[in-house]
Order: sequence, then C-alpha cells, then structure tokens
Amino acid sequence: MSTDDLHTLREFRAELPPPDEETRRRIYEHATREARGRRRRLPAVGLAAAAAAATVAVLLVSPWGGNTGLVQRALAAVGSGEVLHVVFTEQPGPPGWYGAVSLPSGKPLPDPILRREVWYDQSRGLEKSVFSLGNGNGFGESIETPQADYNSAGRITNAVTVDGNKVTPSVGPSASLEPALADFVDEYQSALASGQATRTGTGQVDGHDVTWLHIAADPAHYDPAMDVAIDSSTYAPVQVRTDDADPVQFDVSEIDTQAYDPSLFTPPPVTSPVSASTGAPTPIDATQAPGLLDGKAVWLGQSWNGYELVGVAQEQVTDSYSPDSGKQPVQSVAVVFTYADGSDMLEIAETAQCEFGLGLSCGGPYQPQDGVLFLHQPDSSSTTLDDGVYVAIRQNGGDADPVAVANALQSITR
Repeated sequence: MSTDDLHTLREFRAELPPPDEETRRRIYEHATREARGRRRRLPAVGLAAAAAAATVAVLLVSPWGGNTGLVQRALAAVGSGEVLHVVFTEQPGPPGWYGAVSLPSGKPLPDPILRREVWYDQSRGLEKSVFSLGNGNGFGESIETPQADYNSAGRITNAVTVDGNKVTPSVGPSASLEPALADFVDEYQSALASGQATRTGTGQVDGHDVTWLHIAADPAHYDPAMDVAIDSSTYAPVQVRTDDADPVQFDVSEIDTQAYDPSLFTPPPVTSPVSASTGAPTPIDATQAPGLLDGKAVWLGQSWNGYELVGVAQEQVTDSYSPDSGKQPVQSVAVVFTYADGSDMLEIAETAQCEFGLGLSCGGPYQPQDGVLFLHQPDSSSTTLDDGVYVAIRQNGGDADPVAVANALQSITR
C-alpha cells in the first residue's frame, strides 16, 4: 500500500461516524441487564409463615366471592419451601435494532424462544437466573443478593461509559428476559396469600382449561398489573400477561418450591470481559489476513458493485475483565477490509472468535451464526458467521444491501 493510499484510507476512516461505538454500547446494553427500576421487598418473616398467615385471612374474607378453595389450591400448587423455583419461556422479539434473516435468501427468521429458570428466596433477598435458548443451549447466569449482583462477568456495576473505542458495559446477565418475569416471581405468592389477586374469568390457553386471575399494579414498586392463567386441574400458573404500556406475555412451564441451599446462590465464575478496546489500525496486505485469523478470512475481492478496496488493516482487540476476577486482559486480532464508492464507505471487519469489541453480540441468542445474518438498525451494521469467521458488515452512507454483501463474501487465497 502506497503512502497516498494509506493517507486516503485514514481520511475515509476518519469520516466514519461513531456508529461502531454506538453499536457496541447498545449491544452491551442488550447483552447485559439494565437496572430493573424496582425495589426488592424483603418481608420481616419467612415467606412460608407469611403465606400461611395471609391464607387464614383470605379464608375469612375472600376476594373471589367465597371461592377459598381456589386460593388454597393455587398456593398448594406452588408449595411451601423457602425457595421459589420457576421456569419461563418467551418469544420476546428482537430488541429494536436486530432482525434475523436466512442466507442466502434474505428471508426473515422467527424470533428465538428464550428460557429463563429462576430460584428466588424472598426472605433472604436472593435470586438466581439461568438463561438459555429454547433448544437448551445456555448463555447466561446471574445471582442477585442484597449486597451485590453477579454474573459471568463479575460484580454488576450498572454503569456504561464510552471513551474512544473503549466501552465499559453494565455488567449483567448475558441476556435478560423482561423484568415482568422478575415481577411475577416477586409478587405471585404474596398476591395470592394477601388476597390481592382477583378472579376475572375462565378460558383456554395452549390446551389448558384455565381460570384467569388479575394482580393489580403497584406503582410504588414499579410493578405492572398482571393477568395470570391458572390451570383448572393443577392450579399451577401456565401463562402470564402484563397490562401496561408495553405488554409482555410469557409461559410458565414449571413452578415449585425447594429447601434453601446456600451453594445454589454462589456467584458464577468470571468468564466474560467487562470491556473491549481496539487499537490503531496497522496496514497489511490482503493475503496476510488468513494467517492472522487461524487460517481463514473472507472479503469482497478487489471490487464489488462499484466499491473498490482502498485498504486492509490489522487491529488489536483487548478484552479486559473485572478487577476482582484476577484475570489478565486477553488480546486477539481483527482484520478490517475497507471499500469505498466515492464518499460511501463499506467495511468488512472480522475475527477468529466472537468479539464484543468488534460490535458483535457474543454469548446470547444474537451471536453470529452460519447461514444467518443479523441486521443491526439503524446504524447499518450487520453480523454473521462465514466459514468459521465472525464478520461485521458496516457502512457509512450508501445503500448496499447487507444480504447481498454477506452472500458475496468469499474466502481469501494466499
């Protein structure tokens, strides 16, 4: 690459607005959990004792027109152990800027089914959540305690800063389902026991004959109103719907209570970075790219649809871990192919492993996959996995179809 070419490349790259950093920030905010905006309510007595006492009160004055059997059976279906255990499933839809399409067709794909398993000890203020896809592939775990919250990235700091290329995320679960799930875990038993739930009718949900219960909103604690479908035979909840400005629906596949086991609420090991940074680009020849990426690299060739290759650069990506983890920063290499069509820019950035620092969503339902392109809007950045290479397609100006770009990627030969 000549001095003039390098100067031109730097000028083009300087014109790129900050969508790279903005993309990373938004991905981190989605891949981690923002504060729920609600307080944990800790009772003065154990949940089982409180529920028993409240049930006696319900037997005296029932909000369901004397149908005290429904209250008792619904409470009995949950059990009287100290730790509430619930499994939810949900198909929440993309978080606003994602849209998954199949390659090479570009046909939209259905949203993933997400599963969250929760253990909640109300008397101790403890909650554990394990996140997975509907196919059972896990991608996150979190522990909440009165002192601090933890996950695979360490202690939750609830702070996001952007400083040049370095992004320090709010450290939370690898992905979180709706806060309404947590509200349900917090409120369901106490609402039953205290008489706050009211019967509103009957119906059918997924083949279940159900009785619908309404739990009123609690603005003081940011809890939305909820409608809960109770199976008419087992008296266990099977579906929950929130009743607010942004309604959410999720299914309850399991619910019971268990004895307290302190080992259940041990923070998970630190395996995920809390920040990622990219170093200054170093110009390289395209033929060097495979050697930097475990022997594989992809590009659009010297030109594609009016775009001309104006530079190839190597960037160092540094993953940093929480200070209390004892883990040292880990460095890897990214390669960026820059194409230009007049003032329009198109970048193909790639690594041999999933890297947050490259604007990729890693470890969750939107991690790049073979045969799938995740469209990131409105910043015109998209991601995929191509022949084992993690690829981010970024553009500034222009209207290149990201599906066409992804389909045009080809392996580089030395």
